[in-house]
Amino acid sequence: SVSVRQLAPAIRRNAPYMVGNYRLTAWNPRNAVIFYTDRFLFEPVRSAEELMVWTEALPDWTWLTTTDEFKKLVEEFPGKFYLITAYDKYAYFTLEQNRENIRYDFHRP
Repeated sequence: SVSVRQLAPAIRRNAPYMVGNYRLTAWNPRNAVIFYTDRFLFEPVRSAEELMVWTEALPDWTWLTTTDEFKKLVEEFPGKFYLITAYDKYAYFTLEQNRENIRYDFHRP
């Protein structure tokens, strides 16, 4: 998956062990996430209400979803989520309150 490969550096920097899964299937892109990031993609969270429960319990987690689903979340919950990065069909995000903990690598060889 080219999209996951492009997001891999950000995921490796910001997800110590596991990445949240919002409305993705149980298997796709799980294998690509494991291969490119050495992180596990959690079981899918299917609804926005369930996502709110998870984010309240684990506010420092980062999440992967489709760009379309992320746009819907932002419309439904303005100011709640922070987009870390996106590429093609996937968006990698966290809670707005976790924004200051996100690390970026602006140094390129």
